This record gives sequence, C-alpha cells and structure tokens, in this order.
Amino acid sequence: MVTLAMLRPLSLIGLVTALATCSSDGVSVTRQQTMTSDLGPHVRMLASSGEVQTLVYENPLPQDTGNAAVRTAMASAPVYPRLRYTETRPAADAYGYRVVVGFGDWPAGGDSYCRNPELRPRPAAADVTVVTAALCVGNSVLSEAAARSPRIQGSGDPRLNALMGTVVQALLAQNDRMRLRAPGMGFGINL
Repeated sequence: MVTLAMLRPLSLIGLVTALATCSSDGVSVTRQQTMTSDLGPHVRMLASSGEVQTLVYENPLPQDTGNAAVRTAMASAPVYPRLRYTETRPAADAYGYRVVVGFGDWPAGGDSYCRNPELRPRPAAADVTVVTAALCVGNSVLSEAAARSPRIQGSGDPRLNALMGTVVQALLAQNDRMRLRAPGMGFGINL
C-alpha cells in the first residue's frame, strides 16, 4: 500500500515523467540520467536547427534497413521541440550533437555510446524490446535513457511509436521549458 509519506519525496519532474511514460501498452522507462546541470540550453540549440544526427544500432526490424521507421517513431514523440532525426550530421550543427540509439541492454563495461562509437548494445531477453539511448555533444554525454516494452513485431506495431517516444521524452525531459504530454491522457504541463 502506498502512503502519502512515501509520495512526498517525489519531485514534480519525477512525477510527470512517471505519468508521461507509464502506458497501457507495457512501455516503461528503465533509466533516465542527465550528465549536465542544465540540459535546457542544449535542447534549445537542437530546436534552433530542428534536426539532429541519429545513429541506430541493432535495429530489430529487418524491413527497416535505413532505420527510417525508428527515426519516424522518434519524431512522433509528444515533446517540444519537434526534431527531425537524420542519418547524417545537419549542416547547421556546428557542435556535433547526436542521438545514439541501441536496441538491447546497455553495453558492458560502463562506457558510453558518445565516447566509444564501437560500442554496441547487449542482446535483451527475447520477449521484450529494450532501447538504450544517449544524447551527445561531441564525445560528451548530455543524457542517457532506456525503456522497454513487450516485443515489437514490426514497424507497424503501435508500441514502436510509444517506445521511441518514451525514450525521446526521457532524453530531453530535463529541459526547463519542456512541454510534456502524457500519452492518451490529454493533458500537458510546462516545466
């Protein structure tokens, strides 16, 4: 049984993130960590260009050879800013921002996708789809997130959008001007 005393330590951001990432389709955040004291300026810099290079490792969707379905699912995330996730580095990006997405558990050894481009995710259990992701600038990690869902069956599976949207929300959620919208709940709040 949950008591009021147990809920007091929850921060507004933690509560909103929990509401925004719990859904009836079994998608949940398993990790969210920000490595910078203020992610907001970085997210605003991304918003000014409107797009970010996105590398996708171990895509479990065999028909998605160019990772277009994964990038489209990321772009459907209910957050501001809306970003376009591109295969190549945008010409307007002078700083080397990128999102690295791995389908599987975090790589062993504690290194980051940002610092070591050779890292690949470890295989996840067969009955789930796990996504691990990092928001990078150069070789520095800005934030990391992971989420899981029951096994995604293909690019038309609605859980793909829910899973990728959840990861994008978790990567960008520390922005002080972020607007989070809880999927299926019809409300949003400005942080």
